[in-house]
Amino acid sequence: MYINVHRMKKNNIIRQLNKKTNVTYLYWGHSIYIPGQAYPKVEKKCIGKIDSEGEFEPNKTFLLLSAEEQMRTGLVEQPYLPLDTTTKEFSDDIVSISDFNGRKASLIFSSLERKKRKIVVHNNRPIGVLLSLEAFAELAENIEDNALLAEALQRMANSSKTYSTEEVMEVLDISEKELEEVEEDEFV
Repeated sequence: MYINVHRMKKNNIIRQLNKKTNVTYLYWGHSIYIPGQAYPKVEKKCIGKIDSEGEFEPNKTFLLLSAEEQMRTGLVEQPYLPLDTTTKEFSDDIVSISDFNGRKASLIFSSLERKKRKIVVHNNRPIGVLLSLEAFAELAENIEDNALLAEALQRMANSSKTYSTEEVMEVLDISEKELEEVEEDEFV
């Protein structure tokens, strides 16, 4: 591996090329001169990599940086929304589109069984969401429930006369006992 580290007093970008995979990883760090040692001590944290198109692809560590720190790296023209307490719940759900190459795709799909969703990013921007079948069914049910609620509210707003459940049951000659005996599946 090749490490390109210069004398640094403040955090700078450190590029590290993995010659086996030909992937350049980017680190945010600095070096510290230690008397008596041949090389300085390098303190760094990986903040992403350069994708196949030459674009910076941030990782979760980069997204945890404040907007000011993100801009200070010089890697982005505008900061990403930092992962704060409201968005940290999504940090484990973020996957890069490049992760779908090779064996990682099967791991991503199998993780849907426990995580229920994955947010797919490409060129540092969200492009889609993967949902488990369970999460999709729940979402579809919520959409249907909201549509029915909106329709009911609209009907109530447009109608001057409303009827109670008891009034409707009396007109249709239905008892409480009959309602309890009807299985819910009959309404589906």
